[in-house]
Amino acid sequence: MGRITVKGKIIMKVTYLLPSFLFMLILASCSGDEIASNKPTPTNPTEHKDSIKDEEQITFTSEEPTRTSITHLLGQGAKVFWSTGDWIWVKTSDGVLRQSSAGTLNIDKTRGVFTMPSTDKYNNGALVTYTGQNSSVGNQVTIASSQTQSDCNNFDHAGLSGDCGIGKAIGSGKSFQFTLDHKASYICLLPRSSNGYVNRSRLFKIEIISENDIAGTYNLAENGKLTLANGGTNRIVLTLGTEFQLNNSSTDIGKNGSYVVIAPGQHSLAIRYWLRNTTDQPSGSSIEGTITKYVNMNFQPGKIHDITSNLAPTDYSSQKFYMWDAQQDYWQGGNQSSLVGATGSGWPTGPGPRWYNTGTSAASNSAKSCPNVNQMLWYAHSGDWHTDRDELWTWRGHLWKGGTWVLKRANFSMNANKAPDGQDYRSVSIQNVYGRAYINYTITKFTRPVGSQLNRYFFLPYFGIYFNGEYRKNADAYGYYVTSTPYPGNLGACYYIDFYDNGLFVAQGDRWVGGCAIPFP
Repeated sequence: MGRITVKGKIIMKVTYLLPSFLFMLILASCSGDEIASNKPTPTNPTEHKDSIKDEEQITFTSEEPTRTSITHLLGQGAKVFWSTGDWIWVKTSDGVLRQSSAGTLNIDKTRGVFTMPSTDKYNNGALVTYTGQNSSVGNQVTIASSQTQSDCNNFDHAGLSGDCGIGKAIGSGKSFQFTLDHKASYICLLPRSSNGYVNRSRLFKIEIISENDIAGTYNLAENGKLTLANGGTNRIVLTLGTEFQLNNSSTDIGKNGSYVVIAPGQHSLAIRYWLRNTTDQPSGSSIEGTITKYVNMNFQPGKIHDITSNLAPTDYSSQKFYMWDAQQDYWQGGNQSSLVGATGSGWPTGPGPRWYNTGTSAASNSAKSCPNVNQMLWYAHSGDWHTDRDELWTWRGHLWKGGTWVLKRANFSMNANKAPDGQDYRSVSIQNVYGRAYINYTITKFTRPVGSQLNRYFFLPYFGIYFNGEYRKNADAYGYYVTSTPYPGNLGACYYIDFYDNGLFVAQGDRWVGGCAIPFP
């Protein structure tokens, strides 16, 4: 395919409508911000011949594809040729959009011939549309919520994913030419990383979540404007037919360039890169999870927008564990285990600086900056908990995933002296009030907060506990954090919070358990 290079732009080609007895033409081109036309379903395709004898047809012929031809400033352009089954629509003089036949293609698919019935009449300036493979009408296009890319830096799925365009046929009788202006918007995603965990992973899909609709079925107006008709969704998933490498420390479009068709407009996007890693999972099997990036921009019609991302999971290797309010961390001077079910050596077994505080007053050492029990109950009650089971993070040489997002205290009412039910659980036990040793709440949100609201939340990774030196998690989706409050009437117990993907508990727990002690913002 002859390629055209224009920095940061997509090329459109000029094509012609001609009588069928003409088989030669001159193909002109002009640079612009538009993308060229795309792919639909087969209708008796045949190999292109050097002459066509049927003079009862009006033909559209291209010597090179008027399809998507993308060459970036980054180089290594994605090639797209005419595909079996491509067609266009042309508006007749009586106002009806007529579908052309499927293109007759030459051997290397760089040229196609499209015919229209000679019984129809076409005016100079007749509307020409391209509405992609998912549409059966000439004025409506479906931008797919599920898109598939066969290989890196390959955008041959554009027509199937919602590419569309309009033009005006200039000419008369059986001879017309037109330039197609494309009206969807397009993204080229370009991840990179110098992080070893990411370098040892493969990219197998990309999920895009917007704060407004970015896919669905759209009406294509004669001025090219797309208006949502039905089926609007704020989510697009790009599945990668082959897993892409992520071992490039600088942008490399040829290694993992990934393309998406998206509705034009101002969009605030969470872009979730889905990684598969078979090396660094603590259980020894593979782990699949996300690294999420955010972007807010105006996606213009007919343009490809390059989005680069430096992927690196958050590292929590500095996180320490403590018996309740101990002066030193659980593994000070010991040999810490970090695999679920594994037991280290040298954990605390008796009084000393690593042993728990045996007093009856609020914490004064490692747990002193943690929320007290009343505050923790306010977090549980009003924290708008969002489960995020898939976000990847690292800890002590392994990839882990999951946690929860919680509102920061500045965003809801809190009373350190009274819990939401009016009790002060610093002086009265939950057991005495409810007849059980916990208060529980349900988590009902299973997505991250949207990008525009994310700074109102903080993230709690799914950290487990140490139980006699053994690292334990009650489930893959499980987190445990202590409060600064001892449990009333029990010198061996304290209050803590633990949470799963669909619920959480503020409860009584043993002080000798090793857990996370952190301040909540």
